[in-house]
Amino acid sequence: MHYLRAVVHHLRVRPLVPYEGDDAGQAIYTRLAGRPIRTIHDLADAVLRGQVDPRRVTVEYVVRDGHPLIHNTRTSVALTLAGIPRWAWNALDKTGDAAVEA
Repeated sequence: MHYLRAVVHHLRVRPLVPYEGDDAGQAIYTRLAGRPIRTIHDLADAVLRGQVDPRRVTVEYVVRDGHPLIHNTRTSVALTLAGIPRWAWNALDKTGDAAVEA
């Protein structure tokens, strides 16, 4: 529980980073949370409070030269801020998807 308080404190004192230009992402996370999600910190807070199940948050990646590269980095930052370890992420390999790799 001490760890969660530290993360919540971290969320309150850091500048907010908006999901600028990503209305689709905002709409998805707002629907999942049942409240407006406008920033990375809003999503992290919703995960911490149990309003969004981290298993429903998809982190897309591609593999280039043997290294995974995260496509939706703001989502990965939100999960990291919420204390969700990478092994618990709902990762989706989009290697070969022309829309993602463009």
